[in-house]
Amino acid sequence: MLYFVTTFGKRSEKKVLSDARLIIADVKRPLLGADFFRRHNLLVDLNGQRLIEAYTYLSCPCIISRVAKTELAPIEQDSNKFRKVLLDFPALLQPTFSTAAVKHGVLQHFCTTGPQVHSRARRLAPDRLAACAARKEFIEVEQIGIIRKSNSPWASPLQFVAKPNDGWCPCGDYRLLNDATTPDRYPISHIHDFAAQLADKTSSRK
Repeated sequence: MLYFVTTFGKRSEKKVLSDARLIIADVKRPLLGADFFRRHNLLVDLNGQRLIEAYTYLSCPCIISRVAKTELAPIEQDSNKFRKVLLDFPALLQPTFSTAAVKHGVLQHFCTTGPQVHSRARRLAPDRLAACAARKEFIEVEQIGIIRKSNSPWASPLQFVAKPNDGWCPCGDYRLLNDATTPDRYPISHIHDFAAQLADKTSSRK
């Protein structure tokens, strides 16, 4: 967004800033950014409170102003169709793993053999218990819908693996459950045969 600043004229300085031509603007607090100092090869000496030119080492005294009050004002955003979609549907940016109702009636069953698989309760290590890492991780994954509370007699142990950033990652140990589960055998065709069927196809659907 561009703002127009009212100016009164120009003034030339022959001893400071290498004969630079300065524009007198109608502003309360003029701000000079890094682009201005880079263009005119200027160095800021905060300790000596002066402005130094890098080529000629000419300097001029400066006064460090004290700002008593600082205000923040919102900036109007440009019209963007994608931003409007995100504002109209904020749920798009919220991760969720909860099971939603599907339109089809297809169900998937897992066949198991033998008795129910379960594991006994184990105590957490002192460092993990002191940091409450387990409770925090469980609450987070439950809130976004990855896990849910259940009274099922089937129970698999959970392990906590240390992350490189000093965090903890909960991992499920499903080895006993996998041993008791009958594996599925889907008749999937060879990948080359499947690719050959895509000839002359322009679109695909789920």
